Amino acid sequence: MQKLRFVVALALATALIAMAPNAGAQTLSKCSAGKKQCVAKKVAGLLKCHQKAEKTGTVVSALCLQKVRDKFDGGSIPAKGCFAKLEAKFPDCVSVGDTALVEGMADTFVNAIICQLDPPAGTCPVPTASPTCPGPMVTPTPSCVPGPEVCDNLDNDCDSFTDEGLGSTSCGVGLCQRTVSNCIAGVPQSCVPGSPSTEVCDGGDNDCNGMTDEGLGVISCGTGQCATTVQSCAMGNPQICTPLSPSAEVCDGIDNNCNGSTDEGMAVGSCPNRANATSTCNAGNCGFVCSAGFQDCDGSPANGCEVNLTTDTNNCGMCGNICSDGNECTFDTCGSGTCQYPVKPNGSPCGVGMTCNGLLCQ
Repeated sequence: MQKLRFVVALALATALIAMAPNAGAQTLSKCSAGKKQCVAKKVAGLLKCHQKAEKTGTVVSALCLQKVRDKFDGGSIPAKGCFAKLEAKFPDCVSVGDTALVEGMADTFVNAIICQLDPPAGTCPVPTASPTCPGPMVTPTPSCVPGPEVCDNLDNDCDSFTDEGLGSTSCGVGLCQRTVSNCIAGVPQSCVPGSPSTEVCDGGDNDCNGMTDEGLGVISCGTGQCATTVQSCAMGNPQICTPLSPSAEVCDGIDNNCNGSTDEGMAVGSCPNRANATSTCNAGNCGFVCSAGFQDCDGSPANGCEVNLTTDTNNCGMCGNICSDGNECTFDTCGSGTCQYPVKPNGSPCGVGMTCNGLLCQ
C-alpha cells in the first residue's frame, strides 16, 4: 500500500513537471516558466527521498532531503540556485529574491502529500463513525484550534499546511556558508558550516575567513628595465607576468635592452662627441678620453680637449707649461711638446732702439 502511495505521489510530481511551461514556449515570462520547472523538480526530488526510505524501511534521509534543497537554493553558493540562475539570465522576472519563500511552500506541500498518503503516521485527522446515523456514516473532524506553527509535522495554525513558514537558517562565511530549512519532516534542523580549504585563485573565500583570494603573493619576471611584478591573482583569475619592453642601450646605469648587462656595447653612442677626444661611459655617466697630444686644460667638457700640447706655447707638453726664456733675441716656441728657443736673426729689433747680435741685445 505504501509503495502505491509513493507511485501516486511521484505521478503527481511528474505531472507538475509536464505542466510547467517550456522556457521556449510563448509565456508571459520565461523566468516564471523556468521557476515553475524548478519547483516541480524539487517536489519530485523530495518525494523520491521518501520513496527510498519506504523501500529500506528506514527514516527518510536528511542528507537526501538536503541535497534536493541545495540543488534548488544553491546550498553554500546561493548564486547557483535554480531561481538565482534564472533571475540572472532573465531581467523580466516578475518576482525576485523569493527562493526561501517558495522553498518553504514546496516543503510544506510535500509534507502535506506525505501526510495525506500515510494516515497511520498520525499526521491527518482520522474519520470516526457517527453513532446516531445508520450505516457507516462519517462525522466531520472536530474543529481545529489554531495556535503558532511549530516544527512537529502537524497543522498547528489550522490552515491546511504543515510546518509552513518556519523559514531557514544560514551559517558560515565564504564557501563554508550553508543554508538549511529550519524544519524538515517535522524535525528541527541545525545549521552546520562547511569545512574550509586552502585559499586558491577562484574568486571564492576558500578558507572561510571573510576574505577572497588573499595571501596568494606576487609574480616577478624580466630583467633590467623590463623587470615587473604583478599580483598572482586578480578578480578570481590567475595572472601571467609579462616582462616590459626593452629599448636601445644608453649610458644611464640601467640594463635598457634587458640582456643582463649594463651600459655595454653601443651605450657610449648616446654620449655627446667631444673635440679631440673619444667618448666613454662609466657607471652610467658619460665622459671622454683626450686623443694623444691633446688635453682639457680649462676643465670644461663642452669644448672637449681644446689644447694641443705639442704646439701650444702656453701649455707645452702639459697644461700651464709656458715657453719663455726671457731673452728678446730668441723665439719662444713649442715643438713636439718641448719648449724650444731658436735665436732670432742678427739685426732683429730688441729693447728700445737696439738690435740683436746673436743672443745679445745691443
